[in-house]
Amino acid sequence: MLIHQAPTSGELIQLELSDIDLEKATIQIKPTSSTNNRILPLKAEQILLLHKYVNTDRKALKTHRNDKNALLLGKLGTPIQIEDIGYLISTYQKRYTKRLTSITIRQSVITNLLSKGNDLRRVQTFAGHKHLDTTEKYKQTGIKALQNAIEKHHPIQ
Repeated sequence: MLIHQAPTSGELIQLELSDIDLEKATIQIKPTSSTNNRILPLKAEQILLLHKYVNTDRKALKTHRNDKNALLLGKLGTPIQIEDIGYLISTYQKRYTKRLTSITIRQSVITNLLSKGNDLRRVQTFAGHKHLDTTEKYKQTGIKALQNAIEKHHPIQ
């Protein structure tokens, strides 16, 4: 979900079973103090993984504790916490040269959407940003990275 829907860690840990609709292939991301509510499409591979998780893996975990309808459970059957997301991401860190966090993944997804020419308002809605200027900052980040690359590799310096 971090890569396809780019939720914040806070949004991810708030997900409940009722937030996913496998038949409609959607996930509802609830609002936080800094983001708006949104309904985003799920990718085909996510639908298959979520179906297996909900009907098999999660059921096995749920027997351990009362999970209060949380979608994502840890090994002990309790809802995952922000620290759990950080730990999971850190297990993949050695594969990458840049620092990898849930925030950098989210930023990369948003910057990538903008660099591919997606409409600013659509990206704002996707990211759940309350203010358009928040989304515009990601566009500037992409432009700044491009300028730095040009300055670094330009043949005439």
